[in-house]
Amino acid sequence: MKLSSAPRNLFSGMMLALVAGLSAAPMAIALPTVNASTPAPLVLAQAASNVTATVLETDIRDDMVRVRLPNGDIRTLSVAAQNIIRLGLERGGPVTLNMNGTQVVSMSRNNVTVQPHSNITATVEAVDPRDDMVRVRLPNGSVRTLLLTGSDIMSLGLRNGSDVTLNMDGNRVVTMSRMVSVQARQPVSATIIELDSRDDTVRVRLADGGTRNVLIAEQDIERLGLRRGSEVTLGIDNGIVVMMFMGDAAAPATEVQ
Repeated sequence: MKLSSAPRNLFSGMMLALVAGLSAAPMAIALPTVNASTPAPLVLAQAASNVTATVLETDIRDDMVRVRLPNGDIRTLSVAAQNIIRLGLERGGPVTLNMNGTQVVSMSRNNVTVQPHSNITATVEAVDPRDDMVRVRLPNGSVRTLLLTGSDIMSLGLRNGSDVTLNMDGNRVVTMSRMVSVQARQPVSATIIELDSRDDTVRVRLADGGTRNVLIAEQDIERLGLRRGSEVTLGIDNGIVVMMFMGDAAAPATEVQ
């Protein structure tokens, strides 16, 4: 799903490995409305040359174009479906690529110029699942505040300092993705002592008497059948609760203070 003006309209397609012991499950979340805390735009370096490439394949369902450069190299570019149509790209047809070194800055054909999507790495500076908010710092130093549902924040396992990949359409953030490690190195038994589905908060007591506060999406609370007194297993990664298991069911968790 592409960005829309509705701040809570989302779901592009999510995959998460929920079984303890699996790792590197790719997550990609389509983002709704994006607000810039600091309006500095992304800066694209001035292109050094234009080359004519040959279109090998297009797929508007996956926003993909594959081209062959004059030197024989093949590039797979992420281009929005509407831009593929605007350019009139067809297999075997020519397209002009505006290049900055080895980077494709723009594509031109029939007096139409578009920018392919690009991926950049950003760092999470603040996250609040209750307010559906994530704040990230881009490589150029600008800060973006992104609206993302609490359940998706938890599915991505976002916390301060997390590195995420932003798929950009020019200056617009299309999706956020992260390679999530879901490996419960120390499965820990716990008992739910407090639960408030209104703010997705679950408080558990561990066997050693310590307590942890975690955020679990309301739909996951209902799906797992969680209630006060429930015996659960916590998936803990690097000392932080990342998963909660109830029987054969599991849900991502975000530990909070």
